[in-house]
Amino acid sequence: MKIKSVVLVVLFWASISPFLDPSTSAGERASDSQAVAQQITSAPKRGVLFEVVGSKGKAYLFGTIHVGKPEYYPLDKITTDAMASSKVLAVEADVSDQEHAAHVVLQWALYRPPESLAQVVEPELLSRVIPLLDRFQIPQQQAWLMKPWMLAMTLTLLDGQQSGYDSGYGVDVFLLKMAKGVNKPVVELESLESQFALFDGFSREEQHIFLEEAVTAIENGESKAQISALADAWAAADHRKLLTVLEMELEQQSPLFRKLYEQLLTQRNQAMADKIEELLESGGQSFVAVGAFHLLGKESIVSVLSKRGYQIKVL
Repeated sequence: MKIKSVVLVVLFWASISPFLDPSTSAGERASDSQAVAQQITSAPKRGVLFEVVGSKGKAYLFGTIHVGKPEYYPLDKITTDAMASSKVLAVEADVSDQEHAAHVVLQWALYRPPESLAQVVEPELLSRVIPLLDRFQIPQQQAWLMKPWMLAMTLTLLDGQQSGYDSGYGVDVFLLKMAKGVNKPVVELESLESQFALFDGFSREEQHIFLEEAVTAIENGESKAQISALADAWAAADHRKLLTVLEMELEQQSPLFRKLYEQLLTQRNQAMADKIEELLESGGQSFVAVGAFHLLGKESIVSVLSKRGYQIKVL
């Protein structure tokens, strides 16, 4: 049962990246308003952007990626204007509170001694993890406190950083800094607690497979290749390529794979669509930033809202 862990990790980078990499690069660029303003008109289109109109309100749905590069900013004029004119920013989870994030990690993602990773993961897999810890300069004592799913996500994130994709330049971080810089209200569609609890709810076997797949993808270079492909498609605003990647993943039919995607994508899309509908019905204009995969495909947030009668167009 092979699980494409890189794609699954992409869905949750916003949750784990801020306290794994404290870089504030994107925020610093967001606060440099004069320099940004000079470049906005010539900035290329990034990601995916939809306009959703209801009888009472409007929302812009922006598909993000949770890591990035300096050249991703500033965002294009249409996206920037949509964000600036909206009364509220809605995100999957507000990851800007580092103290709260650290508490959530401690509660959901780490073992409490004497329990450790070495007690739940097979020795053969641990022997493959150790060279990666050396590569990414993670102390073994620290890694052994992580639950398998957390270690898998951490290793994948750090592998991406070695390819130049920095969580400090994540789009969600950029937008949160921008909103808080002008005191724009921030609304959570989910929460860090709910996201971490979802992964923590997987069985020991499922978590073991998730870690094994992450390790294999890093060892054979597939992880770096997938991260680059996804990031390049987002940076080029290539909807078709992003959708193709997602559809290829969904073609896999293993029961565990389908369960993961049902919980990590489909069910979350339904729940987030409910929250977005509340924003639409409250009137005014909102800017909603979620991972790009949540806005693409037959079971996406866009599809859910369209079926509920909202007028949607691609910008």
